[in-house]
Amino acid sequence: MPRKLQYFDFNGLGEKIRYLLHYTGQEFEDVRHDITTWPIPEIKETLPFGQFPLYEEDGRVLCQSLAIAKYVARGTDLIPSDPWKQAQVDSAVYSIMDYNKHVVAAVHEPDPQKKIELRNKLFTEYIDYYFSRFEKLLKENGGYFSGKYFDFNGLGEKIRYLLHYTGQEFEDVRHDITTWPIPEIKETLPFGQFPLYEEDGRVLCQSLAIAKYVARGTDLIPSDPWKQAQVDSAVYSIMDYNKHVVAAVHEPDPQKKIELRNKLFTEYIDYYFSRFEKLLKENGGYFSGKLSWGEFVLCAAVDGTNFFFSTEIQKNYPAVKAVCEEIWNAPGVKEYIAARGPYSLDGIKKRFG
Repeated sequence: MPRKLQYFDFNGLGEKIRYLLHYTGQEFEDVRHDITTWPIPEIKETLPFGQFPLYEEDGRVLCQSLAIAKYVARGTDLIPSDPWKQAQVDSAVYSIMDYNKHVVAAVHEPDPQKKIELRNKLFTEYIDYYFSRFEKLLKENGGYFSGKYFDFNGLGEKIRYLLHYTGQEFEDVRHDITTWPIPEIKETLPFGQFPLYEEDGRVLCQSLAIAKYVARGTDLIPSDPWKQAQVDSAVYSIMDYNKHVVAAVHEPDPQKKIELRNKLFTEYIDYYFSRFEKLLKENGGYFSGKLSWGEFVLCAAVDGTNFFFSTEIQKNYPAVKAVCEEIWNAPGVKEYIAARGPYSLDGIKKRFG
């Protein structure tokens, strides 16, 4: 079973995969590219989303570092068998990636003065904010890592869709974005943010960890490890796209906001959605051959973009449009949307401009 991992000749997003492959005793070809000559167009164009790391096995390819890491750890005791413990690990991992965004920003910033500011903020604020919480999680679980949202779609809607689709009763608590943050509530949240899911006195944060947990025990989670990794890879790419949507919504400077919106519509939407379209068409209209939790994440991303920018981006991508319409009209989801009614942009405009 030949395996190949391609990344750059430093740690970054690839190192956790190298660690896991060596720890689990899996032989692989460790291909390391020179960051000083990147990007190389003829290589970049062959990558699913134009980026490393890339994992190859038996002629199949997988992108997105977390999807690869989880796949190579399959079949070992590194993946908890208990669904809640697995969700706890997922939640911690996504919070680590939230922290990593600040590291990447401080490294990649081209402006020298801004770079110093980002580095200072990393060391005076973000490191302790996140690592004090990682420390707390580890201490609470013997040294290991083992819904509430706002009244609009955003990160919470895919979870609402999944809960309604799978017929799980839940209390849908919605906070007013115009009055957020409320310190006495924010301080009680594991990482100070929504969505938050509660069950039997236990709490779970991070929208993807929650979404995958509530989809457990259904055919929305592929049983085949490679197909599950395909869905994970697609989901992480959707979240990469979402970063650009969030940036355009949250930007406080009016001129910069216009620039980010223009770049979203002239570059990022087609870059990502043309690739999502390709993945869907190659797999019978889905990411892994049948409806999974990943398509709910895609549908929520379409919902979010359409809501924040009063558009209908799915119209240009037939396979994306088809799977979104399937979800919007699915039993449970259809009734929820009808009862919920359309969201209002008033709160978003008041909060973010």
